[in-house]
Amino acid sequence: MDERMVEAAQTGDINLLYELILNDPYVLDRIDPVPFSHTPLHVAASAGHIEFMMEMIKLKPTFARKLNHGGFSPMHLALQSDRTQAVLRLLRFDEGLFRVKGREDLTPLHHVVQIGNVDLLLSYLRFVLRLLQM
Repeated sequence: MDERMVEAAQTGDINLLYELILNDPYVLDRIDPVPFSHTPLHVAASAGHIEFMMEMIKLKPTFARKLNHGGFSPMHLALQSDRTQAVLRLLRFDEGLFRVKGREDLTPLHHVVQIGNVDLLLSYLRFVLRLLQM
Protein backbone atom coordinates (compact mmCIF):
# COMPACT_ATOMS: atom_id res chain seq x y z
CA MET A 1 0.00 0.00 0.00
CA ASP A 2 1.20 3.49 -0.85
CA GLU A 3 2.90 5.38 2.03
CA ARG A 4 0.58 8.36 1.63
CA MET A 5 -2.45 6.07 1.83
CA VAL A 6 -1.08 4.64 5.08
CA GLU A 7 -0.58 8.20 6.34
CA ALA A 8 -4.16 9.14 5.40
CA ALA A 9 -5.55 6.10 7.23
CA GLN A 10 -3.31 6.55 10.31
CA THR A 11 -4.29 10.19 10.68
CA GLY A 12 -7.90 9.82 9.51
CA ASP A 13 -7.33 12.39 6.75
CA ILE A 14 -10.28 11.98 4.36
CA ASN A 15 -9.10 14.93 2.25
CA LEU A 16 -5.78 13.17 1.60
CA LEU A 17 -7.68 9.99 0.73
CA TYR A 18 -9.63 11.81 -1.98
CA GLU A 19 -6.48 13.59 -3.18
CA LEU A 20 -4.88 10.18 -3.69
CA ILE A 21 -7.99 8.94 -5.51
CA LEU A 22 -7.94 12.06 -7.69
CA ASN A 23 -4.32 11.39 -8.64
CA ASP A 24 -4.96 7.67 -9.19
CA PRO A 25 -8.60 6.54 -9.49
CA TYR A 26 -7.50 2.88 -9.24
CA VAL A 27 -5.52 3.22 -6.01
CA LEU A 28 -8.07 1.19 -4.01
CA ASP A 29 -8.83 -1.21 -6.84
CA ARG A 30 -5.24 -2.48 -6.78
CA ILE A 31 -5.57 -3.44 -3.12
CA ASP A 32 -8.92 -5.22 -3.44
CA PRO A 33 -7.90 -8.33 -5.44
CA VAL A 34 -5.01 -9.19 -3.10
CA PRO A 35 -6.39 -12.01 -0.93
CA PHE A 36 -4.53 -11.04 2.25
CA SER A 37 -3.64 -7.39 2.56
CA HIS A 38 -3.45 -4.72 5.21
CA THR A 39 -5.94 -2.26 3.75
CA PRO A 40 -6.49 1.39 4.69
CA LEU A 41 -9.57 0.16 6.59
CA HIS A 42 -7.35 -2.09 8.74
CA VAL A 43 -5.10 0.87 9.53
CA ALA A 44 -7.99 3.22 10.34
CA ALA A 45 -9.76 0.59 12.49
CA SER A 46 -6.57 0.05 14.52
CA ALA A 47 -6.23 3.79 15.01
CA GLY A 48 -9.93 4.32 15.78
CA HIS A 49 -10.56 6.85 12.98
CA ILE A 50 -14.27 6.22 12.61
CA GLU A 51 -15.10 8.79 9.92
CA PHE A 52 -12.24 7.53 7.75
CA MET A 53 -13.36 3.93 8.33
CA MET A 54 -16.90 4.67 7.24
CA GLU A 55 -15.71 6.56 4.16
CA MET A 56 -13.48 3.62 3.24
CA ILE A 57 -16.35 1.14 3.72
CA LYS A 58 -18.52 3.27 1.45
CA LEU A 59 -15.82 3.17 -1.24
CA LYS A 60 -14.74 -0.46 -0.77
CA PRO A 61 -17.18 -2.52 1.34
CA THR A 62 -15.17 -5.67 0.59
CA PHE A 63 -12.35 -4.37 2.80
CA ALA A 64 -14.52 -4.93 5.90
CA ARG A 65 -14.19 -8.74 5.66
CA LYS A 66 -10.67 -8.91 4.25
CA LEU A 67 -7.98 -10.51 6.39
CA ASN A 68 -4.52 -8.98 6.56
CA HIS A 69 -1.24 -10.91 6.43
CA GLY A 70 -1.58 -11.74 10.12
CA GLY A 71 -5.04 -13.24 9.62
CA PHE A 72 -7.00 -10.38 11.15
CA SER A 73 -9.97 -8.39 9.86
CA PRO A 74 -10.44 -4.68 10.59
CA MET A 75 -12.88 -5.68 13.36
CA HIS A 76 -10.25 -7.94 14.96
CA LEU A 77 -7.73 -5.08 14.90
CA ALA A 78 -10.17 -2.54 16.33
CA LEU A 79 -10.86 -4.92 19.22
CA GLN A 80 -7.16 -5.62 19.79
CA SER A 81 -6.50 -1.87 19.89
CA ASP A 82 -9.41 -1.33 22.32
CA ARG A 83 -11.29 0.91 19.86
CA THR A 84 -14.80 0.19 21.15
CA GLN A 85 -16.50 3.00 19.22
CA ALA A 86 -14.90 1.78 15.99
CA VAL A 87 -16.13 -1.75 16.74
CA LEU A 88 -19.68 -0.53 17.32
CA ARG A 89 -19.65 1.49 14.08
CA LEU A 90 -18.42 -1.53 12.13
CA LEU A 91 -21.22 -3.57 13.69
CA ARG A 92 -23.76 -1.00 12.51
CA PHE A 93 -22.43 -1.46 9.00
CA ASP A 94 -22.65 -5.27 9.19
CA GLU A 95 -23.37 -7.26 12.34
CA GLY A 96 -21.89 -10.32 10.63
CA LEU A 97 -18.41 -8.82 11.01
CA PHE A 98 -18.37 -10.20 14.56
CA ARG A 99 -18.43 -13.70 13.04
CA VAL A 100 -15.63 -13.28 10.47
CA LYS A 101 -13.17 -16.11 11.04
CA GLY A 102 -9.58 -15.01 11.24
CA ARG A 103 -6.36 -16.56 12.40
CA GLU A 104 -6.88 -19.99 14.00
CA ASP A 105 -10.60 -19.72 13.16
CA LEU A 106 -11.10 -17.13 15.90
CA THR A 107 -13.80 -14.52 15.40
CA PRO A 108 -13.98 -11.05 16.95
CA LEU A 109 -16.72 -12.46 19.18
CA HIS A 110 -14.23 -15.02 20.52
CA HIS A 111 -11.84 -12.16 21.27
CA VAL A 112 -14.48 -10.22 23.21
CA VAL A 113 -15.30 -13.29 25.29
CA GLN A 114 -11.60 -14.09 25.90
CA ILE A 115 -10.76 -10.60 27.17
CA GLY A 116 -13.95 -10.47 29.23
CA ASN A 117 -15.27 -7.20 27.81
CA VAL A 118 -18.77 -7.62 29.21
CA ASP A 119 -19.95 -4.16 28.13
CA LEU A 120 -19.04 -4.80 24.51
CA LEU A 121 -20.53 -8.28 24.62
CA LEU A 122 -23.80 -6.86 25.99
CA SER A 123 -23.80 -4.14 23.31
CA TYR A 124 -23.41 -6.80 20.66
CA LEU A 125 -26.16 -8.97 22.11
CA ARG A 126 -28.54 -5.98 22.34
CA PHE A 127 -27.73 -5.13 18.75
CA VAL A 128 -28.49 -8.69 17.59
CA LEU A 129 -31.74 -8.80 19.60
CA ARG A 130 -32.91 -5.55 17.95
CA LEU A 131 -32.25 -7.08 14.55
CA LEU A 132 -34.20 -10.20 15.43
CA GLN A 133 -37.19 -8.13 16.56
CA MET A 134 -37.42 -6.31 13.22
